[in-house]
Amino acid sequence: MSDKKEKKEKKVKNPGPIRTGAVVPIVILVALVVLFSVFLLDSTIKKSIEFAGTQANGAEVNVGSVSTSFSDLKMVVSGIQFTDSDNPDFNSFEVGSLRFQMLWDALLRGKIVINTAEMNNILIKGKRSSRGHVLPPAPPSNDKDSKTQEVLANTKKEFDGNVIGDIAGVLGGGSTGDAGKNIEDSLESKKRFELLKVEIKEKEAALKTTFAKLPKQKEISALQKKIKNIRWKDLGNLRKAPKVLKEADSANKEIQRTLKAYDKANKQLNKSMKDINRGYKEAEALVKSDIENVGKRMKIPSIDPTTISKMLFGKDLLGKIEQAKKYQTMAKKYMPPKKDKKVEPIKSPRGKGRNYIFGTPNSYPLFWMKKTKIDSKNDQGTVAGVITDVTSNQNLIGKLTEIKMKADFPKEDIRDISAKVVLDFMKEPIARTNIVIGSYPVKNKALSDTDDARFIIRDSRVRTEFRGDLKEETASFKLNNSFSKINYEVSAKSPGVEEVLKDVANKTNILRLDAKAKGNWNDLKFDIKSNLAKAIQDSTKAVIQAKINKMKNKIKGDIEAQLAGTKKEINGQISKVTSQYTEQANKAQRELKKVTSGLKKQRKAAEKKAKRDAAKNLLKNFKL
Repeated sequence: MSDKKEKKEKKVKNPGPIRTGAVVPIVILVALVVLFSVFLLDSTIKKSIEFAGTQANGAEVNVGSVSTSFSDLKMVVSGIQFTDSDNPDFNSFEVGSLRFQMLWDALLRGKIVINTAEMNNILIKGKRSSRGHVLPPAPPSNDKDSKTQEVLANTKKEFDGNVIGDIAGVLGGGSTGDAGKNIEDSLESKKRFELLKVEIKEKEAALKTTFAKLPKQKEISALQKKIKNIRWKDLGNLRKAPKVLKEADSANKEIQRTLKAYDKANKQLNKSMKDINRGYKEAEALVKSDIENVGKRMKIPSIDPTTISKMLFGKDLLGKIEQAKKYQTMAKKYMPPKKDKKVEPIKSPRGKGRNYIFGTPNSYPLFWMKKTKIDSKNDQGTVAGVITDVTSNQNLIGKLTEIKMKADFPKEDIRDISAKVVLDFMKEPIARTNIVIGSYPVKNKALSDTDDARFIIRDSRVRTEFRGDLKEETASFKLNNSFSKINYEVSAKSPGVEEVLKDVANKTNILRLDAKAKGNWNDLKFDIKSNLAKAIQDSTKAVIQAKINKMKNKIKGDIEAQLAGTKKEINGQISKVTSQYTEQANKAQRELKKVTSGLKKQRKAAEKKAKRDAAKNLLKNFKL
């Protein structure tokens, strides 16, 4: 009985074809993935697009819906709205739908590759159902960006002003203000002259210390006496000659040390005078800028066409530059990081051979959208174009990102738009932009709107072309605008001024603007020209230049009067330093050179005499 029980206990059931312990966790995992895909995937992608888009746009981005198909990796994103950060009640643009399909081949490698995407139903300046949220300005990402923002802000201030109103004020005989009130405590030249006074005193103290340590006339005289007391006649005596030579050599070394000390002091004096003269020139140069600044505060206009053009249209170009810089700064966050330079291996000498290069066939970058077709037709107008090779690694695919687009919006009266953008991240990031708008309306552009003068473009048609090359350190921009079918509104307090402004309007039925900016981001050089500026100069120069010159001469006289006392004191300081130390140094050097010359002459004469005496003695001792 016991044997049968043991056999029953040892009998174990063989496992079946289905392993319940492994199947259950897999079923649960698959169920969770399916449930997530059905109920949460689309909403998660939607929120992710909205969040990332908002951060990139700087203002709220909304997505109507997201539809995904897991089986074939298709996705449709509908109703994408980009809030206009300058006018958040409107969208800057909307995309009706974006459709694309990812490749399984790439996804299985952990990469996202899209062969072709389609973008449809694009709208611009659409009214939002609710006001969009605008993100606060992000702090500069580094010191360079901060400096660039500061420079652009200062440039904007330089372009401030109402040049037409100021000209009208002068033509009308109005007062431009009291020069004295505008000069008080505001002269940069006076501040520089005051600083120069301190610098001169510091240099004078340093020179005093240096010259006090130099050998005085008494010591130089003692040196002359020492040389005079050398027994040069003993040079012909072989026993006494070494002592004479030693004394002469010692005197010469002492002279050279003294000369060297005076040379060093003289160099210090020359450098000090050079620094003082440079500081004086800097202060004098600031006088010119002070005259200009006081003139601006007194609203004295310039009738130079370049200055007029900058004040009339400088902000038009600057606005586009600021916008380009904003997008460049935003794009930096998403640019592929710069690759470190490869360390070159040390090449050892070897025989001639053949190099083989092995590529990475069929490899993909982390992200690559090969082509996006843009085809939009709606009540507003049409948009057609293509975006190619948006990627995280241009070097891997060997292609640049390009955007080409044409658009026409008859309803908005914006016609014949064409744009081309090339993004090059192969080495240093470069963005090249060329945008042309064939025609669009400009209304109520006030070039002057004051009691003295109103000069307003009430209605016009404008053709514009904007080109930009943006690099990390430098940039260049070009803006060409042509205004036509212009309807001016012109009026002024003074009938004479009104006649002048009407003459300007008649000369500019077509208004042209040619503006450029080029250079380092922190030091852009602007070149702005306009035929309107030339017309203003031509119509006003004859009657206004004399008045402007008189005002500027008055300002110059007032500034010179403010500086007269300070300049007199500084000139006295300079004269004192120059006369005192220059004369001392020159006198000592003349004396020392005389001593050196005397030493050489005496030694040479003694050496000749010693040779003659030695020859005589030799002949005496030699008998035939």
